[in-house]
Amino acid sequence: MEHPAAPDTATARRLDARLRGPGSVACIEAEELRALQAEAGIDEDAAVLACLSWAQRWASPPVSNFRVGAVALGASGRVYLGANLEFPGLPLNRTVHAEQAAITVAWVHGETGLRALATSAAPCGHCRQFMLELPEPHPRVLIPGRAALATAELLPEAFGPADLGREAQLLVAAHALTLDAGETEDPLVRAALEAAARSSSPYAEAPAGVALELAPSSPRAQRIFAGSVAESVAFNPSLAPMQSALVALHHGGGRMRAITRAVLVELDKAPVSQLDAGAQVLASVAPGVSLERFTCR
Repeated sequence: MEHPAAPDTATARRLDARLRGPGSVACIEAEELRALQAEAGIDEDAAVLACLSWAQRWASPPVSNFRVGAVALGASGRVYLGANLEFPGLPLNRTVHAEQAAITVAWVHGETGLRALATSAAPCGHCRQFMLELPEPHPRVLIPGRAALATAELLPEAFGPADLGREAQLLVAAHALTLDAGETEDPLVRAALEAAARSSSPYAEAPAGVALELAPSSPRAQRIFAGSVAESVAFNPSLAPMQSALVALHHGGGRMRAITRAVLVELDKAPVSQLDAGAQVLASVAPGVSLERFTCR
C-alpha cells in the first residue's frame, strides 16, 4: 500500500535516517513534528499524514505480504507509528492491524488521549469498531486527499460501549491489582502486573498483562516490553496482551528473535484466560520460550 511521501526538509531527513523500522523506536517528538510543519510550510494534519511512509517500515506481513502503516497523534503532541503484524503459521485473526498498533504504541508511552489517527486508506470495519473504545473526544481520522473525518462518520449507527452499559476504557483504564509480595520482586512479573492494571477489559472483566524480556544487546538498550488486553464491545477486534506486548517490543526498538522470557499476569479465577492463546502466538515468534503465568487479585 502506497503512502504519501515525507517532505524533503532537514528534519524529515533526520527522521528518515532514524525511523528505520524494526530495531528503531517508532516515535516522533512533538518538537520534531512542529519543526517538520514549519520547514515544509504545512499544517499539523499534513505533517501527520507525511509520517505514514515511515510507519509502513515496521510492517511484518509474512502471510499476506500486504504492508500497512498508521500514525497516531497523541494529546501530548508526540507522534506514534504503527504497522500491521502477522504471525507465521497462525490464522489471520491473530493479526494486529496498523491502526491498532499505532494506538497501542501511544498507549504504552502513556498517552491518555489521541488527537488524530492517520491511515493511507479508509480504516477497515475491524479498526473502526476498535476505535470506539477510545475515550472522548475521539481522534479525527486523516486519509490522504480527503478532509478530516469524525469516527461517527466512519461508523454510523455504531454498536459501542454504552450499548452494554460500559464506558470506553482504552488508554485511561486503571485497576488496583496485587500479587504475592515475593513475586513483585521480579522485574518482569512486576512489569506484567503494571500492564494488567492498565487493561481495558470492561466486558470480560478479566484484566491481563504480558511482559517480555530480551537478551542484552547493549548497556542502554531497553530489555523489558509490556502490553495489556484491549477489549472491544464487538469482541472480535479485541487485542490480546501478548499481541500488545509484541507491538510494544517491535515498535520500541526490540527484536522478537531476542525474546528470552515471557510472563503473563491475569486475574485469579477470571472468566477467560490469555494463557493458551498467548503461548501460541509466542511460539510463532520465539520458539522454545515458555509463557509463565502468575495470578493477581
